[in-house]
Amino acid sequence: MSDDVMTRIVVFTWLTVTAIAVFAWIGVSQWIAARAAERKDRERNALLRHLAGQPAESVRLVLDKLREEEEQARKDAAAKFQFLAAAHERNMRSSTPGARGGLIIVAFGVGLSIFLYAVALDPGTWTIGLIPVLIGAVVTAFAVRGRRSPGPPAGSDTPAPPTA
Repeated sequence: MSDDVMTRIVVFTWLTVTAIAVFAWIGVSQWIAARAAERKDRERNALLRHLAGQPAESVRLVLDKLREEEEQARKDAAAKFQFLAAAHERNMRSSTPGARGGLIIVAFGVGLSIFLYAVALDPGTWTIGLIPVLIGAVVTAFAVRGRRSPGPPAGSDTPAPPTA
C-alpha cells in the first residue's frame, strides 16, 4: 500500500474513534445524570413514606423545610435563566452577526491569498484572495453602519427609535 492510502486509513480511523468516543461520553454523562435524578426521587419518596408514620408536628416541620428547599431551587433556576438571558441579550446587542460573518470572510480571503502566494506558479495568482477580502469588508461595513442608532432630530425632545 502506498503512503497516501495508509494516511487516509489512519485519518479515517482516528475520526471514527473520536466520533465514537464523543458520543459514548455524551451517552454515559446523560445516563449518570438520569440515575442521579432517579436516586434523588427515590430517597425523597422514602422520606415521605417514613414521615407518614410520624407525629403531625414533626412531619409539618420536615415538609415545610422540603417546600423551602424546592422554592429556593426554583428561585435559583429562575435567577440563572434570567442571568443567561440577559447575557445573551447583551451579547446580541454588542456584536452584530453580520459583522462577525464579514470578518470571517475577510479572514478566509487573507488565508486564501497567503495559500495562493505560496502554492501558485503564476506570481499574480494571490490577488484572487482579494475578492473575498473586499466582500467581507463590505459586509462588515454595512453591518456596523446599520447597527448604529440615529441620534434625535435637531430641536426634538423625543429620542429616536432604536434600529433593529
